[in-house]
Amino acid sequence: MSETIEATIRGTPPKTGAGKRALADLFDCALDAVRRGFKVLPVLARQKLPAGRLVPHGCADATTSEALVRQWWSEYPQLNIGITGGVIVDVDSGIDSLEAALTWAKSMGLPETLAIRTGRRSSYGIQFHFTGQTQSGPYSIGGVSGEIRCQNQYGLFAGSVHPSGSRYELAADAPRAPWPVGCPVERSRAFVTNHLRKTTVASLQSGEKIPASQRHFWLVSQAGQLLRRGIKGDQLLQSLQGLRDLHCEHPEQKSDSELEQIRESCERLYGSKSHTPPTPPVFGGQSKPAFSFAEAVLPQRRRRRLCPPSQPNNVRYGIIFNSCITFSARC
Repeated sequence: MSETIEATIRGTPPKTGAGKRALADLFDCALDAVRRGFKVLPVLARQKLPAGRLVPHGCADATTSEALVRQWWSEYPQLNIGITGGVIVDVDSGIDSLEAALTWAKSMGLPETLAIRTGRRSSYGIQFHFTGQTQSGPYSIGGVSGEIRCQNQYGLFAGSVHPSGSRYELAADAPRAPWPVGCPVERSRAFVTNHLRKTTVASLQSGEKIPASQRHFWLVSQAGQLLRRGIKGDQLLQSLQGLRDLHCEHPEQKSDSELEQIRESCERLYGSKSHTPPTPPVFGGQSKPAFSFAEAVLPQRRRRRLCPPSQPNNVRYGIIFNSCITFSARC
């Protein structure tokens, strides 16, 4: 293993007694997660990305083996603790205390269950954990917005360290309750995800931004659309960066490494599927290449104004490609 990868997994070694106690806490917390019935996966120290050296397939490599968990955290004691296998209701905004979170959950028909406060301290974030399965996606109901995570998605367990340095904490220590199928939160998710799938850059109003709680799902949806248009690799990553920076609230909270993870996941799941390329449009009797990258990001009126058909094809492509990143909805 290279020194760079080793340092990334391990993080900065603690030098104090308190730091050593924190590592022991992470080891114990990882074992506690397994004993509560979660599938556990190692996550990079003070990050939210899987430790790809240990779990190259992410959630697919999560385990319920206590022996394997002991091995991982014995060798890399600063790893964060990823948990999957069930339903997570992640509350991002609209809540300012544990009491308010529990009151909202009760009003939504969510039974008493295990709850973990996230490490974000700029606002109150909490995750409710349930057994069972449902569909993943953002929701917004009762003045609260967030995301339902399920299937191949995960959260961080108590003891993990947020990038800001704050720890995830056990907010409500209770057994995981079964997921209440058909609850208001689930119905809200269906409505919001359907709306986001139809939301394109061209449909956004001037100055309108995708809320932070819906940002991830929208970017995944846009990545899928770009892949269907033949955009992949570095072009796909650059387009996601442009969409994040121009059209999402708090773009600084969505790192390039997270966008890279979206790109890799979408290409792995959907990139091998064959798609019929769009028929090249004709301008002035000459066919132009299908600028699928531009078609996905720039409205047609904006494209035509930037590069009229009289421009050579290679010049037009360069103009459009660069403009996709700098394009503003006000244009």
